[in-house]
Order: sequence, then structure tokens, then C-alpha cells
Amino acid sequence: MTSRLWPLWLAAVSLGEPALAERKSNVEMRPRSAARMNAAGTAPTCAPGHPCHMLYYGGKVIPNVKVYVVNWTSSVSAGGDLGAFYDVITNSTYLDWLNEYSTNITTTAPSPPSTVPPGSPGTNQLIGRGVYAGTFTITPASANASGTCPSIAPSGSTCITDAQIQSELNAQIVAGSLPAPDENSFYFTYFPLGTFITGAGTPPSYSCTSGGFCGYHSTYKDVAREFYYGVMPDHSFGSGCNLGCGPTCRSGDTACAFGNLTSTSGHELEEAITDAEVGLQTDATTGWYDPGDNALKQNGEIGDMCNASTLVAGFNAQNNFSNLVAATDTLHACVVSRVAANDFSISMAANRRTLAGSTSITVPIATAITSGTPGTLALSFSGLPAHVTGSLDSTSISPPAGAVLTLTADSSATTVKDAVVQIKAADGSNIHTAGLLLNVVPTGTSTNDFSLNVAAPPSGTTLAPGGQAAWIVSAATVAGTPANIALGIGGSLPTRVTAAFSTATIQPGGSSALTLTAAANAPAVSNATFTVQGTDSGGILHTSPGQVSISTPTTANDFSLSLSPASATVARGQSIDVTVASSVVLGTAESIALSATVLPSGVTASFAPASITAGASSMLTLSASSSAALVSSASFTVTGSAASAIHSAAGSITVASSTGATVAVTLPTDGATVSGLVEIDATATLGPGATLLKIELLVDGAVVGSSTASPAQGFWRSTEATEGPHLIKARAVDSNGGSTLSASVTVTVNNAGAPPAKHGGGCASAGAEFAALLGLLAVRRRRRVT
Repeated sequence: MTSRLWPLWLAAVSLGEPALAERKSNVEMRPRSAARMNAAGTAPTCAPGHPCHMLYYGGKVIPNVKVYVVNWTSSVSAGGDLGAFYDVITNSTYLDWLNEYSTNITTTAPSPPSTVPPGSPGTNQLIGRGVYAGTFTITPASANASGTCPSIAPSGSTCITDAQIQSELNAQIVAGSLPAPDENSFYFTYFPLGTFITGAGTPPSYSCTSGGFCGYHSTYKDVAREFYYGVMPDHSFGSGCNLGCGPTCRSGDTACAFGNLTSTSGHELEEAITDAEVGLQTDATTGWYDPGDNALKQNGEIGDMCNASTLVAGFNAQNNFSNLVAATDTLHACVVSRVAANDFSISMAANRRTLAGSTSITVPIATAITSGTPGTLALSFSGLPAHVTGSLDSTSISPPAGAVLTLTADSSATTVKDAVVQIKAADGSNIHTAGLLLNVVPTGTSTNDFSLNVAAPPSGTTLAPGGQAAWIVSAATVAGTPANIALGIGGSLPTRVTAAFSTATIQPGGSSALTLTAAANAPAVSNATFTVQGTDSGGILHTSPGQVSISTPTTANDFSLSLSPASATVARGQSIDVTVASSVVLGTAESIALSATVLPSGVTASFAPASITAGASSMLTLSASSSAALVSSASFTVTGSAASAIHSAAGSITVASSTGATVAVTLPTDGATVSGLVEIDATATLGPGATLLKIELLVDGAVVGSSTASPAQGFWRSTEATEGPHLIKARAVDSNGGSTLSASVTVTVNNAGAPPAKHGGGCASAGAEFAALLGLLAVRRRRRVT
């Protein structure tokens, strides 16, 4: 085959409009800016006179993507949990709808522009759900770690090229530091701040510069192997990508930077799935692509015309273009999910499993109705490694019914790493698939395993309508080294009862508080059984039962409790305040006695006050001694006891090493009398190796403002507080997990005796006060900038 008229050495997310004018012939780009970060169901940006429509050229796709996150050195800091992002996104509806780009079809691209005749065979691959397969940190060889910087690179950059990236990934695979590739592997490579990347092509493109790229995906191929990879420069403040790859991110705003990073990642992930061999530059290896105007190449891959983002399971993810939606509704063809008229999904709650020789495992398969009334589903599976056999307990089911796949390894089984077993469900031509990541170990090899236990709350398992209680869920190691046990509810809870975990992932030896809350109109039920399930990073699934009863109210009075923050971090030798809030659920307010239980060793609790009236709040101070046990997200329970009911609220606490940090309130002064709008200033100093994440300003334990820099400045409207004494504190949170509270500053609010506010024309205006506040804040900002 001859080379395609426009070389597809990579497919990128553009950072800025200049690329659209200068580089259409080399890279499929679209700008990503704050204006484009809108909801799903929006219109694509297509070439004038050339409506968006994806054409199939005959190349490969990725059926059930297996994402390996590759950190380019230990200095990579994503600003969030990329593993959690991929764990959720690969096993969700975000990939279900990509079945419209499966290649069990013939080519659709006209000839020209394609040199592959229309009607040529496709690669017969079915796209469906995939799996997150782990995170790897590599140390590049010196030849690939740096190079000569182009003049456009910021001063002090470490400069590398796409050729160096390809060479290093290949070397890491050859050395066994990265798993060997197959048709599902995608090595998504993330780079540290200060790395400047030069892409291939003529002229080359550059990372995080005007007209450059936010990220791209490409392909490596030599005589020995082919693999797919993605390149993702740092998106945090100072990278350059914080200015053009989504909303502009300010210093310290890690949530903003991480959201932009996952959005760009979602773009590249779905483009890699639908155009896997983009880097090989020929028609025969191109998957789905829309050239638009053949001379200008404006449209591109499925993400290029749809650069808006939408939340998917709490993460920012890129919208992408749907041919099927566009066929009837062009204005809403940028989607994060799509269903057919009668559609369904197929999934596995535990899609990572380990199987030892001479043993069997069972894999529950779930289906769900996503629209209409889908028909009977034909189930099958493929991709089993050697010496492994499988069977389904049913090969024909009607959703939402499930099935069970049993896998058995014989005594000759050898080690297999990260095989992907495809589970297929077909309703006629409507086909969905899901990927099971299967590891096989020889007979007699100990596999990782754990146990799960659910302990009833001290206050008992009976909830009053409108009440809540916390069960403690703990895990223990049974064999090997299980890790990252993700918790969830298996099956259903009683009617109008909801569940929340204090931490959704625990380690063996750790625990999480499961809070069950009964709505005020929850019907009575006796000894209802519910199931907690835990799935570790290897896909091993265990369950543990619990029981709960909902009583018929025997009293007209009831209350509820809540904690803010529910998750707290404190350094050894320090303390932290948690607000315990109560509310009246039924009847009239009554006295509630407060207590705290299940605290880590060396952590003590005190309440101020220890008894409250329903509707009021108390300040819980958690103090860690200098020798307190170092724990991460350890669960504790606050219990409120009243004459009519006992309720509890679950929290978690992390105890970190002492960081040597200090924080102080510098304004107002201790003992001051204040009124109106009160300025609060605080400063913080940190210990060695720590960086400041934020300073919180607190009045009576409630956060009234925060800053990512020191000194912090904020404003408290004392007119909304009661007359009399109030406590002002500051809390510094640092990158070592430390949380340090300042000494209290006591002020007295005296608005009744303060001189009246002056308003022009004798007309009082809240708007005028707000405008004055904005003006003051503007002055403060200018000071910080200079």
C-alpha cells in the first residue's frame, strides 16, 4: 500500500488555535479551552461544508483496552489517582457505546481519498469494556532521559523526543519492566513537570505551547513487536498545559489540573481504541477517521471535533463523536455514552482475577437493561490462555439476568501475565463485550487472598426511620499480598435505606465505616440481610453479610448526626477539629450525649460541649500524641444518645508524622472586639520537604475561607454570627499529610454597639457592601501578584 496523503504519525489534543491553521496536514487537533468544557450531547465542530462522519479504512482497533499507566520517573505527580480514574472509566458506559466502531464490517472510506477499496474486509474486532492493569514507574536510560532543547522550550526544561519515548518504552518491554504487549495493551505514559516533548513530523509539534499539543497517541512497530502508547505532559500550574487544555488552573489547584489531565486522557483513550495503528501512516493501518475536506483534514479522529468534557463517575472525561447519533441528530453527536433503541450492558464487578494450576474460579457476569426491551442475549467467551478451560452456566439469558463463568487451569498451567478474556453478549447484531484480566500461576503457587468482615455498630442493628448507624468493615490477609480492596454493596438494601463508606478502598488490616441511613419514611423491616463486597487489585472478590432492621417509630422525637469533615488528617503532636452537627428528624429537640469510639492508638477525643440539644453542634477535637500510631483513613464512630434514640456517624482519621509545621492567626488579635466584615489573616511555615496545600480559616470550627498560599487572607461576615465570644483558628495542610491547627484567637462580636454603616444617599444596600468587598479583594489580589 502507498502512504496515505496525510501522514498520521500521532493524533493529538491541540493547545491553541494556531495548530488549526498550520498543522492540519500532520495532526488531527482541536483546541481545548474553558469555553469548550461543556456538557455531553453537544454539537461537533466540523469543517465548513463537510459534516462530521467517521469512515473506516480497514485498520485495527483495541477490543478490550488494557491500560498500563506508565510514570516517566518517580517525579510524576498527576494531582489525583489515575489508577482510580482508569479503573472506573474502562469498566463503564464510557466504553460501551464504542461498539458502533467495531470492525466486524467492511471498509467504508471512499477511494480516493483512501487507497483501500471500499468493501474490503475489516479486522473483525469487537470493541467493549476494558480494564485498568496497573501503574508502573520507569527510570529511562540516559540516552532517552534528555536531549538538546529546541529554542521554543522554556528555560530549565528537560527535553525529549517522540523517538526517545518509543525507544525507552520498547527497551522497558524487552527488559520485562513493562508487561509484553498484545492487541489490547495501551501504555499511557505520563511525564513530570518540566519535561518538554517534541513530537515527530515536519515541522514538529511541541508539548504545552501555543499551537502545540496537550497529549497524543501513536504506535511503535519493528520486526519484533507492535504496541500502542499515549504521551501525556504534566498539566499542573506552570506547565503551559494549565493555560490551554481546559479551564485555566491556578497555582496549587491540583483538582483543576487533574480534571484537565483526565479529560485529555479520555480523549486520547477513545481515539486510541478506535484508531489504534495511527502511527503507522498508511490507509491499511488506519482505523476510524474523518478527513473532512481532504486537503485540509479538519475533522480527524472521534475526539477531535468534540473537545468538551463531562463528569463520568466523578471524573472529567472527554466527549467523543458518535456516527449513530449524528445520523439523526447532528447537534447532539458529541457524547460520553449512547444506547440503541433496545439496548443492554454487560460487565463484571471483579474484572481482574488470578487462577492457579489445578484450581477453578467463578466469575459472576452481570447484565443490565439500558433502554427499551432488548431480546435474549447469546453469551460466549474467547481468549483463554493455554491450559485453561471455561464454561458458562447459561449461554442464553434475558437481561437483567446474569451468568457465571467457571475457569479451570489444569496441572500443567504455566505463568501467564495479563491475558484478556473477552466476554461477549449478542442480541442479534447488537453486541457488547467486557474484558476480564486473567493472570495464571503454576500449580501450588500461593495466590493473593483476603477475608472480609462486617461488624455491627455498638448501638445495635436497628435503625429508626430518619436515623443512621455505622457498621465497621475490615479486611485481613489470607494469602500472598492482596491490596487495594474496593468496597461496595452487593445486591440490594431495604427500601429507602442508603449506604456510604468512609473510605471506598482499604488495605488488609484496615477498615472502613459503612453508614446506613434510613429515610424518614422508610418502612419497617426485621433482620434484613445485606451484602458488602470487596474486590482487590487482582480482581479477587469476597463478600460478607450484615443485618439491619428498621423500626416503627415508638416516639415522636428523633434526630440525626453528621461530621464535617468526615475524613481528617492530623500530625503527631497536633490536633484537629471536627464539627458534629445534629438535626431534628421528628418531633421536638431533646438532649444528646456525645461519645467517640474505635479511635487509633494514641488519639483522644474531646467534645465542646459534650452534650447538645438536637439542632445544635459540638466541636470534636481529635488529638494525636507524639507517639500515636501512624494510620491511614482509620475509621471511628461518633455516637449520640438521647432518651428516644441512639444514632451514630462515621468518620476516618489519618495520623501522619510530625512535619514541624507552624501556623498562626495574625489578624485579628486575641481579645479584640469586632463588628461587620472582619478580615482574618494567617501565616504558615512548613517542615523540611513539605509544600503547602492550603490554609483554612475557621470560626468556631467552621471553614470560612481558604488559600493555597501563605499568608492567607479572608473575610468573615460577623453580622451573621451571634453577639459575644467566638474562636478563630487556622489550619495548615501540607503535602506530607500533616494537618496543623493554630492557637485559638478569641474575639468578641459587638455589632449592636457598632456605629451604623454609612450608605450614599441614605439608602442601605447589600449590593453596595458586596461591591466594596469585591474591591477590597481585588486590591488583595494585586498585592499578591506584585
